[in-house]
Amino acid sequence: MIKNRRKKKREETERVYILLCDGHVQFVDQAGMTGMVWSNSYDDAKRFASEMCNDEGGKVVVGEIGTVDGETVEGHLMASIESGANAVFGLKYVGDKAMLYPRRF
Repeated sequence: MIKNRRKKKREETERVYILLCDGHVQFVDQAGMTGMVWSNSYDDAKRFASEMCNDEGGKVVVGEIGTVDGETVEGHLMASIESGANAVFGLKYVGDKAMLYPRRF
């Protein structure tokens, strides 16, 4: 019971940010894996999005999962898999370097 309360509290307070381009989840390719990037830090996501704008030429923006009714991390993961993703990448900056931590499906 305590575990469930902790999990629920974490889900209520933990924000997840993803990268979007023209309303679609932005994928990255790394080490033979393709998938969406997510971060718990808005600042890290915004910084990475601005770097992707420079590389890709399109406008990449940050979206927060859960701002639309019924929107969930799981729903985005399933949609990513259906679109051909085989991983998800956690994003964290270490100094000036963006670190992507892949998790293969």
